[in-house]
Amino acid sequence: SSGSGDIEGKEITAESIAIKTTGSGDCYLGCKDSGNISVQISGSGDVKLRGTARALVNISQSGSGDFDMSGLTLSGR
Repeated sequence: SSGSGDIEGKEITAESIAIKTTGSGDCYLGCKDSGNISVQISGSGDVKLRGTARALVNISQSGSGDFDMSGLTLSGR
């Protein structure tokens, strides 16, 4: 996301998920047995993850946006 619009995904099932925000839009993502997740926040938008995934493989946060993964369960498998 590089603009001011929000992104919302209900039940994403993917082997690999990459999230990169550079604008002010928020990203709300629900995962269902997803694989590895990479998050890069360099804007003011917030990223909120929930559901189930294998692992968070990369987290980079240089912007003012918040990162919330309190609703995400990692299986580590």
